[in-house]
Amino acid sequence: ISIAFSTFLGIAKLENHSWESLKPIIGYAVTEVYYIVCIVLSCIVAVKIEKRNPSFLDFWQKTNVALSLIAIIIHLIFSDLITVPIYACLYVLQILIWNLYFTKSVRVSVYMGSDEYLRGSFFNKKSPLPKTDRAKSEKTKIILLAVILIIVYEALVGVNFYLQIKKVAPQLKSALESSQSVNTAKKENSTYTDEKTGATFIIPKGLEENKELENENFPLVMESAHTNFECFGYSSHDMYEDIAAADKQGLKRSDINNETFTRKQIEDFATQDTPDGVDASSVKTTVERIGNYEYYVVSFEYNNQQGDRVKCTNYVHYYNGYEYIFHYETYRSQFSIKSVKEL
Repeated sequence: ISIAFSTFLGIAKLENHSWESLKPIIGYAVTEVYYIVCIVLSCIVAVKIEKRNPSFLDFWQKTNVALSLIAIIIHLIFSDLITVPIYACLYVLQILIWNLYFTKSVRVSVYMGSDEYLRGSFFNKKSPLPKTDRAKSEKTKIILLAVILIIVYEALVGVNFYLQIKKVAPQLKSALESSQSVNTAKKENSTYTDEKTGATFIIPKGLEENKELENENFPLVMESAHTNFECFGYSSHDMYEDIAAADKQGLKRSDINNETFTRKQIEDFATQDTPDGVDASSVKTTVERIGNYEYYVVSFEYNNQQGDRVKCTNYVHYYNGYEYIFHYETYRSQFSIKSVKEL
């Protein structure tokens, strides 16, 4: 009843009733029904064993083969095709591991009292009944075979788990980042709005604004609340206003964006206001997508007046005629580069 209700509710909530939309809901319902059938059949096997019914092994072998085939068909319909061979191998290994126990265990043979359960089985009609005085070498082989089967089974489970996690990793990451942003906004409730451009963003937890360091070039300067070896700055610049009136003919503000400049030009922009002594060999420009925006990432190093080696990273984005810069510098290795990306 619960499965039927949740299935109908899920279908009713859908705006689009295409197969792609219905597939996960129907897949969930079919999988749950399959598990219920497995539980019922397992209980029947348990009752047969409890009553020392020799037909338990034949029943177990046939139902497991049938259930495994049904499960593979379900995976073919509702899962990624790449995982179907893995699931097929897992079902085969599962049958082999349990069958090894039922047919080679002295405990089972003593409990059943005869070899009738083997003679009437689906796979093991000619298997010898396990003896209590089994040779040591035979025991070792059986144990070794069981261990190998279990190791292969667990390895396949691990591969399957990795593929499943890899598949949903982007959604999990997106949900986590969204959750973190919401939590940060609730806890800190600290936002900054650029009066010049209207850009608004949340200041991440762990950063504190430093009014004394703010100036015309960097109207927002923050420091890590945990260490004084880091400094964060934000600035924006109107690139469109810098263009001579004669050159503006036919050029719209929206034409100035990330595709307007070359990497070399952006490197020059990002390093032009830094003190003399920038190590040219340390300048590196890459492109990175953060959130929904593409940034040029310009990193470089220089020696300050005190002789300290300063490492800098500028995240630069151009949009609607404005240049947006998120600046980060540290005297040590980069502790909180993640905080800049959160901005």
